[in-house]
Amino acid sequence: MTGGSAPEIYNYDVFEQREIFYLATPEGLVKPYIKNTYKVVKFKGSSFVERDALKEVLENKYDQCEKYAKDNKLSLKNKDDVLKVLQFSESID
Repeated sequence: MTGGSAPEIYNYDVFEQREIFYLATPEGLVKPYIKNTYKVVKFKGSSFVERDALKEVLENKYDQCEKYAKDNKLSLKNKDDVLKVLQFSESID
């Protein structure tokens, strides 16, 4: 029998989770806005599902909210940042 080592065998599961963040327009229409994809426990990335959904939801407040997001270095592709922007929109008359 010759010397050597047994090959290493790696056994692991890879899981992928997809999350879609929805917004509701003032008319009650539900619009998909952001799709997040997670692989294992590491965040893989975001992509827009319906880019104009936030504009439809915020209507005439969109420009102010977009400026607020920019001034506060918030991303409109990040679910938590979008929630902050939506919260800010409630303070606009």
